[in-house]
Amino acid sequence: MTEAIVATDTTRRPHSGGHGAAREPDEPVVTSSRRIRRSPVIVDDNSSVTSHSSYHIAQSPTDRPIWLEMKRRHQANMEELHGKLADVPRHWLFIRFLNNSFFARRLMRSGMLLSAALAGGVIFYSAFVETWLDDHKDSDEYDDCHSLASFSNLIYQTLPAAIILSLPGSGLRAFEPFKRNALNARKAESKSDDASDNDATLEEEPASGSVATIRRCFVFQLCEVLAVFMLFFDIGLVMYFLYVLFIGALNSCGSVATQIFTIGAAFCYFGLFTVLYYFARYREHIKMQLGAFMENDQTGDLRKYVDLRSDKKLDTDKKMLDVIRTRLYHATRRGDVHELREILEYAKERGLMKGESGFPRTFYATPKIRWKFFARSTENPVHIAAGLGNIRALEILEEYGFDLTVLDKVQRVVISTGGFFWHFIQVIVKRPEGSDAESADSIFHTNLYTPLHCAVATGQLAAVRWLLERGVPPGTLAH
Repeated sequence: MTEAIVATDTTRRPHSGGHGAAREPDEPVVTSSRRIRRSPVIVDDNSSVTSHSSYHIAQSPTDRPIWLEMKRRHQANMEELHGKLADVPRHWLFIRFLNNSFFARRLMRSGMLLSAALAGGVIFYSAFVETWLDDHKDSDEYDDCHSLASFSNLIYQTLPAAIILSLPGSGLRAFEPFKRNALNARKAESKSDDASDNDATLEEEPASGSVATIRRCFVFQLCEVLAVFMLFFDIGLVMYFLYVLFIGALNSCGSVATQIFTIGAAFCYFGLFTVLYYFARYREHIKMQLGAFMENDQTGDLRKYVDLRSDKKLDTDKKMLDVIRTRLYHATRRGDVHELREILEYAKERGLMKGESGFPRTFYATPKIRWKFFARSTENPVHIAAGLGNIRALEILEEYGFDLTVLDKVQRVVISTGGFFWHFIQVIVKRPEGSDAESADSIFHTNLYTPLHCAVATGQLAAVRWLLERGVPPGTLAH
């Protein structure tokens, strides 16, 4: 199809150069009122009708196809975004958002087909199967057909679950998997003269490689729990099927309507696994698109959103340290060195580094393994920074007195609906490679590592060299 270069008002839409780059305002812009028709590379004599229609579309703005008009209306303004997330519709994400995920389309298609089949089965049961059972209560085949129909009817009763599990791929914001939060950019604010030194230190920090923080929506967490229960329900149906097979109901029932009803239930049973498969794939795809490659990156710990300087509930050292621990952990995971230094400065101002709490040396001491199995992670940011190879974060942590040789539990059991979901759903869906690198399969699996171990395991040679230069002993064994 031929393309048309449309000259528009520069105040409404920015002109684009190569690869979508915004054109500088001082560059001359062609403002011809006539649209330029781009010549085709190959001319075919048999395409006169197509060429005429393409020329008509290029010359007449009122006769454009609907999809071209929708594309023009929904194009994001490059000058207003500047690297920020685009504004999204309030209630429903349009088709262009759904096309961003292959698994969203597959989830919707499989969910709609399964829902239609289940709804058809419910109608078929009321119209034919139930009528036949009422008319043949005194028949010898009644017990076998009733058992077979009851088993099949259980599968068709999963219609509400099939609809709910397919809704996250529909684009409805109420069933959106993750909340879209802007990047954690630190805005410059005017402060008092007493904080001028701290501001100067923060401004000297290089640009952090922070990523967008995401949180799972509550409705989507309910969908995760529902998916696990549906998996258990499907496994329970296997037991029921063995019972029906054992009593010989499959061969003894002579009702054609019941047999058709059962065959349809068998297809719907495998359709349930298909919906569960695409639900899990869609969840991981969207999560990784938003930058959360590990399960811990999107677990909703509310303490990482607490404002240290304005929250009045942090009236004790223990409450402050719990929030500081969580904030430091997630700031290091994001590589946000600005927030990392800001949190440590807050702890220093509050006197936590000189008090009885022993922050950070005693606070991040090596955890004890109890009963040879259990140990609780201290969420040491040094191990996270070493594993990510963030030298600047390691320098800041060393500056504030963190121990570079301490042991900590790196792999932890994720206690959340997401961890609960993957613990069972991986029976039928293979987990993405590397997404469970920091998750332990069992609370009985406990290993303690040093930051040097973490850097070596992830291949961060610069971090390994930096730690060895600081005198970290390479011979420390993991526990």
